[in-house]
Order: sequence, then structure tokens, then C-alpha cells
Amino acid sequence: MVDLGTLGGSTSESKDINNNDVVVGVAATATVQQHAFISQSGTMTDINPPSFSSSIATSVNDSSQVVGYGQSGTLQTAFFWSSSTGFVTIAFGGQCRANAINNNGIVTGVCDSGVFVWDSSTQSINNLGWFGGGVNSAEAFGINSQGQIVGQVRD
Repeated sequence: MVDLGTLGGSTSESKDINNNDVVVGVAATATVQQHAFISQSGTMTDINPPSFSSSIATSVNDSSQVVGYGQSGTLQTAFFWSSSTGFVTIAFGGQCRANAINNNGIVTGVCDSGVFVWDSSTQSINNLGWFGGGVNSAEAFGINSQGQIVGQVRD
């Protein structure tokens, strides 16, 4: 285990690691806010989107593209981040969380209108719905390079 440090606060929590030892997660700042981070080569970098009061990085692929979610006003908003593009908001019907990204840059998560798949290269989104369940009955947690999604469906 490696101590990654913090963003000036007292805690940090890792959420994912890629095959290049790049780690993402959430860490406390000196002002006790929770911010998404990326840690590469021993350096932790705050990647909290500028308009967000708090954020969590949930997944990183082997190209160091990061997804997560955070609080933007009263709305929980999904985001995509890379060093080349910066932040892109993934907006799709109300409250949203981006939970996973594969090595092709395909993102999956959930919004108020259903489970989604978002393509970072085209920034197009596809609503997969609730898989036969009621509203808020499903969530996607992971996606592999073939685009297969794992998650849960609740009655």
C-alpha cells in the first residue's frame, strides 16, 4: 500500500487504478471540501471541476481519462476529464453519476432518466433506460473494452 497524501486536508480515498499505476479518487482540501483527484508518478492533482463545490473521481482508463461526479449547485452532475480536453459535463436528465470508463473512452453511469452510455470521442449519449424496472431501479458500475456493462437492477 502507498500513501498518496491529500489535497491539504486530513483524508483521501482511492476509487480506481489503471494499468499504468494512475490512481483516482476523492480527497479533502485544506478547507475540508471533498475534491476529485488524479495521482500520477507520486503527485496528487486536484481535478475538481471549476463550477463544482465537491466531486469524486470514480474511474480511470489506461489513457488516464477520468470520470466521476460532483455537486454543481443543487444538481449532482457527471463529468469526464482528460489532460488534453479538460472537463466535459455529461448531462442527461437530472441528477447524474459517471461510474466507469473503458479503454475506448466509453463511459457508463446513471441519471434520473436511466442508465446511460456516453462516448467521449463523439460526446454522444445513449439512454439504456431502467431494464424493465421502475424509475431509479438500475445502475451501471463497470464497462469493459467490448462495451459489456455490469451493474444491478432492483425491483
